[in-house]
Amino acid sequence: GKAPAIIYGALPYATRRKQMEGFLAGQMDYVVSTDAIGMGLNLPIRRILFMDTEKFDGVERRALKPEEIQQIAGRAGRYGMYDKGYVGATQNLGAIRAGLNTVVPPLQQAVAGFSDLVLMVDFDLLEVLTEWNKMPTVEPYVKLDITRYLTIISKLREQGFQLTKEQELRAANIPFDETEEPLRALFFHFLRLHQQGEALPQPELPQEGPRTLPDLELYCRKLDLYFSFAKAFGCPVDEDALYDRREEVAEEINEILLHRLKNNIRFCALCGTALPLHHHGRLCDACFRKQRRRGLGRT
Repeated sequence: GKAPAIIYGALPYATRRKQMEGFLAGQMDYVVSTDAIGMGLNLPIRRILFMDTEKFDGVERRALKPEEIQQIAGRAGRYGMYDKGYVGATQNLGAIRAGLNTVVPPLQQAVAGFSDLVLMVDFDLLEVLTEWNKMPTVEPYVKLDITRYLTIISKLREQGFQLTKEQELRAANIPFDETEEPLRALFFHFLRLHQQGEALPQPELPQEGPRTLPDLELYCRKLDLYFSFAKAFGCPVDEDALYDRREEVAEEINEILLHRLKNNIRFCALCGTALPLHHHGRLCDACFRKQRRRGLGRT
C-alpha cells in the first residue's frame, strides 16, 4: 500500500534522478533497490533491509561478497540526517552479520591498459593487440581484458568495413553492450551512414502499441549509443533535442514506476510469483527446474 522510489542498474540516469528527487521531497517513504543503491547514492536513509543475500552478476547468481554487503549497508545513516544507521534482513541474517564483521583486505592488484602507442606500430591492429595481450606484466599490475576490443574489431571487418587503425580503435572504445542485438545493429547502421557521409538520425521510439518498461530502457540505451558514437566520430548532434527526448522518456518511465508498474509485470504460470521484467518464458526459475526434473524423471 506504499509507493516506493525504485532504483536499479538498468534505470536511465534521468529517471533515477527523478526517483531520488521524489524520495528527497518526501513523496515516497521507502526505496526499493537492487545493489545499485550501493554505488554513490547518498540519501537520507535510516534503515537498510536486505530482502535477498544473492545477486546475478551478469554471469551467474552468487552470494553477495563482504565488500558488497558493507557497501550497501553503508547507505544507512548517511546524508547527515541520522546519527545512527540500522541494518536488518528478511532472510539469512547470519550472512549479513558475517559480511559486516569481515575485514576486507586492501586491493592487491591494479589493471593496466594499452595506450595509443599501439597505433604507431607498423602492423595490423588485431595482431598488435594480440601480442600486447601476451606480454608479461609486473606486479601489482594485471592486464586489461581486451576481449571486447578484439571482438568488435573482428566484427567490423566481417561486416566489410574498411577503417583505419585509429577508426577501428575509436569504434571499439564506444561504450555499449555489443551482445545486445538491437544495439549492435544500430552501431553498424551508424557506422555505414558515417562512412557514406550522411548525418546520423536520432533513434525514434515506435509509436504503435503500449510501450513497456523494457522497451523504454532499450530506447534510452539507443540514445546513449547515438550520443557516444557521434562524439567519437565528430558527428553533429542537436544536444538540446537529445536532452529533451531523454527527459521525455525518463518521465514516461517514471510514470510507469509510480503508477503503472503492475501492468508491466508478468507472473509465473504455475506459482504466480512475479517474474523479473526481462525474464524470458512463462515460468519462474524454481518452477522451470521442477518441471525439468519431472520431465527427466519420466524419461
